[in-house]
Amino acid sequence: MMKMSTCLSEMQVAECAEAIRDNGFDSIPEEIREHLRSCDKCASEVLAVADLINLPEENKERPARTLFPPWVRWGAVAAVVTLFVVGKFVMQTPSDQPATDRSKTSVIDIARSDEATVAQSLPETSIPKAGNDSLNINTQPSPAPKGLLAAYTPHRELEKLTKRSLTGQRSEGSIRVRTPNVLEIQSDTVHLRWRNTDRIQLTVEWFNNQGVMIKHVTTNSNSAAVPKLPGGLYYWKLFNADADMLYCGKVIVKQI
Repeated sequence: MMKMSTCLSEMQVAECAEAIRDNGFDSIPEEIREHLRSCDKCASEVLAVADLINLPEENKERPARTLFPPWVRWGAVAAVVTLFVVGKFVMQTPSDQPATDRSKTSVIDIARSDEATVAQSLPETSIPKAGNDSLNINTQPSPAPKGLLAAYTPHRELEKLTKRSLTGQRSEGSIRVRTPNVLEIQSDTVHLRWRNTDRIQLTVEWFNNQGVMIKHVTTNSNSAAVPKLPGGLYYWKLFNADADMLYCGKVIVKQI
């Protein structure tokens, strides 16, 4: 396998963003995946463009009319990538220093949504596709992404539980979850909220995007605080006293 000697072009960034948005990281060619693992600059551009072209969840439930042929849509995406790269270059390059001294530190800019719309802003990267959609899946498991991309790579099984909680009933007896299925936060103190009419004992378990439990708390109130977490993708599960899982949601902590 040949390694790439240059950064991704605008079209390659757009194609990778489209693949990640469709939860198809493994469908990206091997040499490009290897490049994304080693180049934080390209990885941050791909993640930012994936967020720019992300559509609300409710729009997926109604088939959209095709107003433009595919080549026009790809051209528009490539234009967005170009504007993003040029704007980033202008903002990061000091006027009295050579361009090669630009900082390589990347920041993911995830748009904040209010509580009424945050449930609709579920990134398509996190929803496993149902049906017989064809993807180029390797017979051998691919190495896990590294660097900036790794912190936001969805966990396959936890994503299934999250989607099931979104589409199914969000109540269990006297418990009704009020927090959006997908919650985006930065550094503010945020609480998970539900209605616990009978004040029964509940347990909240926190998992990172590798599926490892990192924290748990027991309460009989109507809320629980989100712990202080570094930037990345996290999942939480709500259990009753009988250890029955009532709900599964996820929290996106923005990179600071």
